[in-house]
Amino acid sequence: MDLQSHLKVLLRDKYQNVNDLVLPINLRFRNTRDLPHFATHYSRHIDQSHLDAFEDFLSCSFEDLLKCTCNHGRSQRTVLTFGAPGIGKTTAVQKCVLDWAEGRAHTHIDLLFPIPCWELSLLENEKLSLIQLLKLFFPDLRELSAKRLSGKTVWFVFDELGDLDDTLDWPHPKVGNVNQVTLVENLLPNLLKGKLLPNAHIWITTRYAAIDYINQRFVLRETEMHGFNDEQKEQHIMKLVGDEVLADRVIDHIKISRSLDRLCQIPYMCTVMATVLKKRVKTNDYKIRPMTLTQIYSSLIDHSLYDFILGLSIFKDQSLAYYFCWTSEESLNEMTVAEPSTFAREYPLVFREEKSVRGVSMFRFAHLSILEYFVAMAKLNEETTMNPPEEYSTAFLKMIDKAERDCNHGQFDICFRFFFGLLKERGILQISDPFFVEIREEMLYYYYDNTNVNRFHWLREFDSQALLNDVEIFQNTGWYPFDNLTLEAWLTIYLMIVNVEGMDATIELELSMRCDEKVCRCVRELLKARKALLGFSNLSDACCPALASVLGTKESHLRKLDLGFNSITDRGVESLVLGLSDQDCRLMSLRLHGCELTSSACEPLASALKLCPKLKELDLSCNSIGDVGLKHLARGLESPKCQLETLRLSQCNIKKAGGFHLASALEKNPAHLKWLDLSINKIGNAAANELFTKFDISRLRKLEIYYCGLTERCCARISDALKLEESNLVELNLSSNNVKDAGAYLISSGLFAWSRLEKLNISRCGITQMGGFYLSKVLSCISALYSNDMQMKIGWQATELREMDLSLNKLTDDGAGYLSTGFKNPYSHLQRLSLVDCSLTCDCCSDLASQLSSSECLLSELDLSSNYIQDGGVKRLCVALKSPQCSLQKLFLRNCGFSSRCVPFLNTALKTNRHLTELYLMGNKLDDGSIKVLLDMTRSDAYKLNTVDVSID
Repeated sequence: MDLQSHLKVLLRDKYQNVNDLVLPINLRFRNTRDLPHFATHYSRHIDQSHLDAFEDFLSCSFEDLLKCTCNHGRSQRTVLTFGAPGIGKTTAVQKCVLDWAEGRAHTHIDLLFPIPCWELSLLENEKLSLIQLLKLFFPDLRELSAKRLSGKTVWFVFDELGDLDDTLDWPHPKVGNVNQVTLVENLLPNLLKGKLLPNAHIWITTRYAAIDYINQRFVLRETEMHGFNDEQKEQHIMKLVGDEVLADRVIDHIKISRSLDRLCQIPYMCTVMATVLKKRVKTNDYKIRPMTLTQIYSSLIDHSLYDFILGLSIFKDQSLAYYFCWTSEESLNEMTVAEPSTFAREYPLVFREEKSVRGVSMFRFAHLSILEYFVAMAKLNEETTMNPPEEYSTAFLKMIDKAERDCNHGQFDICFRFFFGLLKERGILQISDPFFVEIREEMLYYYYDNTNVNRFHWLREFDSQALLNDVEIFQNTGWYPFDNLTLEAWLTIYLMIVNVEGMDATIELELSMRCDEKVCRCVRELLKARKALLGFSNLSDACCPALASVLGTKESHLRKLDLGFNSITDRGVESLVLGLSDQDCRLMSLRLHGCELTSSACEPLASALKLCPKLKELDLSCNSIGDVGLKHLARGLESPKCQLETLRLSQCNIKKAGGFHLASALEKNPAHLKWLDLSINKIGNAAANELFTKFDISRLRKLEIYYCGLTERCCARISDALKLEESNLVELNLSSNNVKDAGAYLISSGLFAWSRLEKLNISRCGITQMGGFYLSKVLSCISALYSNDMQMKIGWQATELREMDLSLNKLTDDGAGYLSTGFKNPYSHLQRLSLVDCSLTCDCCSDLASQLSSSECLLSELDLSSNYIQDGGVKRLCVALKSPQCSLQKLFLRNCGFSSRCVPFLNTALKTNRHLTELYLMGNKLDDGSIKVLLDMTRSDAYKLNTVDVSID
């Protein structure tokens, strides 16, 4: 067997197990000079969760990496691959070696020698020639000779350069012969500089902290390992967990934290998280219980290890700076072999045993993060032993300040995350302690410091809601709670928190992806979104357990959940209520309109209302819950813990009995409700008056009771509420009730100057021209408000009414004429008026035009659609449109029976109009030429008009 074949057999046998691993493939070209100088610790390269978008680089394959493109006449013959500890560099080396040995790749290479640097470090005081060194690592290669090593297709791979703890740039004795005996530490520098085997190629892997060991003038090409991509993470976790459903739950738990998800790029840390979570996560438990990094490592490490590890001499009487000089790659050679061997077999994710080429047992921590966990524990033990409890805060702050002064390159980032997490686990401090206040304030005041995000990670290990309450205050009020903190500072911190948390404003499924399965796979996205708009998403009860898990998770940012018009039944609601009733639920709005619910769904919802004071909006519209359902729901509504502000029960088959149940509930708990919608229910006058008697509707901001079978007999109570100066009622919708002119009179009598009502809808209420007369008095009226000592405190003003809809009433031209007299009221606030299908003709248009031409008319939107005003009416309206005083911005004239003959008048009028931007003419008899004229008007700078809708009948 020749030398190459012999070497391949040896390497195949040595690395065969690599075929069973999920291998990182994210290799990218990147120069070391592009790395931030301050960031030498791996967490700062991997965990970039605070960035809005992650930096990307040109990708590279291992096949390309190991192709010969160097000039052997120069010193640059080395390719360098750097990356975080545990990112997969060693695995990648072994995979490449195995691919070569099995003939799958790198076939241009003649000989390939992989040499772990940790084994070289054990030989640093020995004298060997290069031939002797290779035969030590590959003892069966008797055919090895200087001639075979001098070719241009020979590769040396030195894995994990940092294990040498040495620089390759200081002067070393020259070695030019492969048979020349010298100190082992002289061989690599001479290979690197081309003095030894100048035709050979070198591949070096190293972690970030050891990049400075090698001078850049010797490096031909630089690449960075980026560990697992998202697909590989899931593949690796699936392989470790075994069960697909359980694996999905594990992945969901990891992805809750954007930081943990990023650290999961490191195969070792991904393995740790999956190993711990598969034991903690249960498929039959609706709730997601995310774990911090500290909790994961504490669960991994058996308590029996604590005394063993912390008893090592490296943890005694040393500073933190020293701990980080002793890395996870160094051996624990002061220990006896038997005891650590046992621990290495029992806890391979914590402690590992390696056999050197000479058969010596060497031990190391499985990863640098394990060492950092124990360093944090050692320092916590030390500080709590040396200081009384009342001095903990001061001692901890001094420790952190000293550590950051001594080493400010991020060496302590993960260590302090563990430290804060251990403080939480042991209950040593409360979040209100001055220690946390100081850390928090430092973070906020030094917002411009690019290392600030690490303090946020520390705080989150102790309290997952760190600073989030302040964020929510800022979001809701624009106010920030710290003195001397500028708006710029707060916005910077807010943006960082949003990025770290992965928060999003809204999640809405694409049309092609709307199904239960997609929702179940979007748990992380749902947790991070403020609003989940999942209406019309083809959902069923199957997605409800996943949604419940989101609702019941403390780390959830979801505040509004819209599930309208999905096939979610009573059973699905029962699942949702599990999350809704959880003490950690912070959902504020739940919309279940059109979801096929019955009265049975209201029992669990009532229970949830008693337990969820944060819920402010519940929409059950378009469900057949009936009187029985409202009776159940009333048990929750009457609870003092229920703080609903919006209750929507439109089209729920509620009748008189249901109205009485609701009245009774609101009588017992009246303080919170602001918006009540009972529309399209046959509650009738008796139930309405019962409600208005027991519950003060002046507390409401919005009341919708359209199409409820009401008459003028219920309007007196409404009028009384409107008359109250302290009334909060801003919107009132009474449409499609038979209140007639008598009801209009009562409503009008309540609309004095101090009424706050802004929107009034009494369309299709049987109102005639007399009702128009009553309402015109409201629009024309002005009043003066006085203080208690009869001094005028505001001045003259009219009602606050801004929008009024009188559509589908038989106002006739006289009624419209009455209304138009109110347009000239200089104190009027009316801006939108709808008179659709009010039996109007062209005769009313003169009065309307006259009033619209007044400078005192503020009306910006007028809808006269479905009235037979014809060409004559349009021509008269054009008189108003010509006036520079006319403030109309939108004019609706759909289905008004006019023709192309009025278009020239519109054309002329709109040339001088300064305000009209939208004109709606659909349903009239306009020819193609007229349509073209109108459309050309929207394109011309001569007109303000930018929107016109037209059609040919």
